[in-house]
Amino acid sequence: MNSNLLKSILGKKRALDTYRPLPPAIVKKLEEEFSIAWTYNSNAIEGNTLTLQETEIVLNSGITIGGKTVNEHFEVVNHKNGIDFIKSLVEKKESLTEDTVKKVHSLILQSIDDSEAGHYRRQNVRILGARHIPPQSFKIPRLMNDFIEWFHTNEYSISPPELAAEVHYKLVMIHPFIDGNGRVARLLMNLILMKHGYPPASYSKSIGENIIGS
Repeated sequence: MNSNLLKSILGKKRALDTYRPLPPAIVKKLEEEFSIAWTYNSNAIEGNTLTLQETEIVLNSGITIGGKTVNEHFEVVNHKNGIDFIKSLVEKKESLTEDTVKKVHSLILQSIDDSEAGHYRRQNVRILGARHIPPQSFKIPRLMNDFIEWFHTNEYSISPPELAAEVHYKLVMIHPFIDGNGRVARLLMNLILMKHGYPPASYSKSIGENIIGS
């Protein structure tokens, strides 16, 4: 991570800490608003066409949006369930494991592709528009085991922002699942940030497309 960027992030974290603890009502409102934006942005990166307002309607009212696919609605609900799950892990102070990664993925693909939800891919894949070619499927179990070992070795030796960024990068490069890798990586990135007292991060579709294409 760029040293100036890291310095800026750490400075903003220190500034945020001066306002803590925030009143519970404000925290609740901020979390609700951010969960909607986070869900919208993460799904938009993957091609979901629901707007921010439509995403809010689906989450808060359970109303289906005309002209949108069933799977797009499931993607919204599933991502919010993923957010709720990682929040529970933060509250319980649980660490990252392969089972955690698979559980997050199972929530993301629930009712969309139940046969693949929570399972490592069993076929080779290419990422549309990306130069990177993901590893062959038979290598996934070993690579994921190595990934978790790397995480536990480095969990407290590098700064939380750097750790979160590396978790995201390594998961996207391994591409362990047939679908949903980006959403899982972004959720786990925020699991790391939140566990260490940082607010979750979200970025727009345009930034996500640049990451995918790199």
